[in-house]
Parts: sequence; C-alpha cells; structure tokens
Amino acid sequence: MKTIKILFLFVGMLVSGLVSAQAKGEAWFYALDNTNKIVYITELQQVTVADNLNNHQAWQDGFIEQMGWHDRSPGSYVIAFNWMKSNNPKWYASDVESRNNKIEAFKKKYTLKWIAMPKPIIKSRKPASVSGQ
Repeated sequence: MKTIKILFLFVGMLVSGLVSAQAKGEAWFYALDNTNKIVYITELQQVTVADNLNNHQAWQDGFIEQMGWHDRSPGSYVIAFNWMKSNNPKWYASDVESRNNKIEAFKKKYTLKWIAMPKPIIKSRKPASVSGQ
C-alpha cells in the first residue's frame, strides 16, 4: 500500500511538472563559421538538459543567442552538439578519439575559439502579420 502511495505521488509530481524528463551526460559542442573560418568549440563537460530542449533547433537557437548572430544566414555556419557514449568504455574511448580527430582536422582549415557551452532555448515564434483585407 505504501509503495502504491509513493508511486501515485511521483506520477502526480511528474504530471504537475515538478519533475521533468532530462537528458544528462558528458557532451561537447562546435560551430563552424564558414564566413570567418573559425570553429567555436567547447570542452567536454557534464550537461543536463530538459528533454524538450534536447534537439538541434534548440541548440542552434541557444548558440545564435549566445553569439548575437540573429542576422546571420543559416548557410554561413554549421553546428553540432555531441553526447558522449559514457555507458560503455569502448564506445566512450571511440568518441574521445573521434573528437580529437575532428579537432585536429579543424586546426588545418580553421582558427579554434573555445567558448562556453550554449544553453538550448526555444525561440519564441511570432505569427506573420496578416493584412486586414
């Protein structure tokens, strides 16, 4: 009976929004600025993100906000957010090696600039104006 009460309490909290689903783990981010030949990159770090913000658009919007690139054309940069596979030592080692290889390749074509991890956001979408005709 006590277990059922605890279960209902947890479900109630989940439904009310007190407990939200989250993605957690070690991650890194980079953005290629093709206009200026710069790679903006972060260190590996622990990240916790609400599930509704763990998508490409939210990470891109957060990066654009952080950099003040509201007027930049989307084709002038490429972004990538990468979760590390920490649940398996071999996969994690492979991810670290892949990251190191990417960084070495970036150094050949771009200037590296280390930045803080962007915070993913949901950009408010304003409806297009409608004429009164």
